[in-house]
Amino acid sequence: MVFLLKHKGDIMTAVIEQIVELAQRDAPRGVMITANTTIDEIGFDSLDVLNLVVAIEDRFNIEINVAERLCCSTLGEIAALVDRRLEPVLRAA
Repeated sequence: MVFLLKHKGDIMTAVIEQIVELAQRDAPRGVMITANTTIDEIGFDSLDVLNLVVAIEDRFNIEINVAERLCCSTLGEIAALVDRRLEPVLRAA
């Protein structure tokens, strides 16, 4: 899905939407999740964060190391990290 989009903004929007969707699967009911939502605001513990990272890695076929993940506090920051990883793949296509 992401690879069929033509514009950089469209790709980032798709990445954010998919990460929000993945986060909502394990989030407590009633928690509003957006790109600006922090991991702490969602209420994720370390196992929830690990599950989210693994789901993101599987969805986008990338690897996120611990140091990179620790630099991200919001879902939007995680999406930006994913977007940076996808950029070389998209340029090669």
